[in-house]
Amino acid sequence: MMLPVLRRRATALVALALGFAACEDGSKARADALEARVAELERRADVIQGALEPLAALPATIDAQQQSAKSIRAEQATLVARLARAEESIAALGQAGAAGTTATPTTTAPIVGATIDPAPASLEVGIPECDEFLRKYYVCLRDHIPEAARKAALDALEQSATSWREIAGGPGRDALAKACVTAAESTKDATAAMGCTW
Repeated sequence: MMLPVLRRRATALVALALGFAACEDGSKARADALEARVAELERRADVIQGALEPLAALPATIDAQQQSAKSIRAEQATLVARLARAEESIAALGQAGAAGTTATPTTTAPIVGATIDPAPASLEVGIPECDEFLRKYYVCLRDHIPEAARKAALDALEQSATSWREIAGGPGRDALAKACVTAAESTKDATAAMGCTW
């Protein structure tokens, strides 16, 4: 850093001045005053150097912040892409449910007396709006879609729940909750002809 070099030069000049002053009039008091002044200048230089040290680290801090911002932007882009895929899954599930509308609404009724869990725990994602949608859609698909299409539709629902669970653990949580509300509304209309109740 440039400051120590300047400090040494200033000290050398003051020492030279002290020597001349002491030789000219032999005044001890004047030499003591100059030495006190040199000590004061050195103290001020130390204070200035201490203030400048954090500034020397500033470029590295700025670089680290820029890298962090890049990382956050990349993660955000990944989450947006995953959310888009989740919305596509929701739309595909709605279309799969609507595709079964050619059969009568109660083509496949639940087995009487059987204990069927309303929805498996694997469909829970930890967002109330999404959990409710998945539960209701599961029951709709299980009870009202033709058997030939049921497994594929339930598998797609399971895949959606898996990807939503990943999104629910990050910053896309609020957007996913809104997407689930929208999906519930559109799926409710699409599956009404199948006899599904929401």
